[in-house]
Amino acid sequence: MLFVLVQFQQYLLRWRAERLLSDIRTIQMGKSTWADAQQLMYRWGKWGRYEGTCAAERCSYQIELDERLSSSLVGCCRKLLVIYYIFGGRDAAVVARFDVIQGQIWAKDFVLVMGVFEGTLPDDDREYMLSGSATTRWRVRDFRWQNPRHPEYVVDRPDACTGGCEEINARYTPFADPVEVNQLMSFSLDCITRLVTCRHREDIMPSVSRQMAEEKLQFDAALKAGYRPYDWCVSDPAFLGRDRANVALARVVAITQNEYEEEGRFDLHLELVSRLKRASFWKEGTVRETNVSRVIVDPVRQGSQPAQLGQTLLLAFETPTMAESRPYLDLTPCDLLLPTPENLTAVKRGIAEDFFPEERLVWP
Repeated sequence: MLFVLVQFQQYLLRWRAERLLSDIRTIQMGKSTWADAQQLMYRWGKWGRYEGTCAAERCSYQIELDERLSSSLVGCCRKLLVIYYIFGGRDAAVVARFDVIQGQIWAKDFVLVMGVFEGTLPDDDREYMLSGSATTRWRVRDFRWQNPRHPEYVVDRPDACTGGCEEINARYTPFADPVEVNQLMSFSLDCITRLVTCRHREDIMPSVSRQMAEEKLQFDAALKAGYRPYDWCVSDPAFLGRDRANVALARVVAITQNEYEEEGRFDLHLELVSRLKRASFWKEGTVRETNVSRVIVDPVRQGSQPAQLGQTLLLAFETPTMAESRPYLDLTPCDLLLPTPENLTAVKRGIAEDFFPEERLVWP
């Protein structure tokens, strides 16, 4: 009887999780509407919640499914926990989330977390967390790194997650290819009901794990071939205009060699001409300094001549630390473009697409 009860609750959790994943995958970021969000909230209201207000203008809605009976057994009833585990009981939770902004759904997440014991049975063995996540990021600065072959998403695992956990993550922007996003949202939800428990990241998100392994091989091969990070810059001006926190036009007023002269490093002194996006910390007519490797020989990745005194450059960059008081810009060659009419048009199109909040609190 106990075996039937344990199996029933595990299969019920899996059944709900599969339907929740299917619903989240049907969301098309930037196309699904407030009406679509309301249908999901009505369907999952028993397990859903939100903080503050929830309206068409702005709403973050979270749905949580879990089976936490084993957690309550860990402290008080070890023998019952062993029986529960043998009968297929698993400490598992599923969390989904979507964000509505200005009447459209612009973010969707799905996370599977399980408590796994190192040994065959939970008898004096240490438990660790096994998790897989597919989450939206407004901007790629929240990626651990960026692959220019698919700049709108990344697959990775956290370096700090050792010993007490094993994780695998897929992160994507709202503008990632919908087909690719749904491929990234491939979870082995049968982990919830397997009698032989899932133990590793390749068990919980196998397709993402395979892609991560393949990309690591490609990256290692590129390093051996002399890869440099700025060889793989994303050069689409519209992408840069949308993704970067600040965009501005600045004039080169001085070029000086710095202490790393032997490495071909130079300081550019840039006077702000005009702001195109944010950059409120930089006052017009004032000069800021930046140090960029090879910026003289490859300044804007467009086959142009080296940077010249008096030249105006188009900058798309992140906000530097202590921006109000520190007279420096943290630029890389990937942040520089020539202000051609085509580049300016594309950058402004990207700027118009960026109406997201500065921060979005999601799972690691």
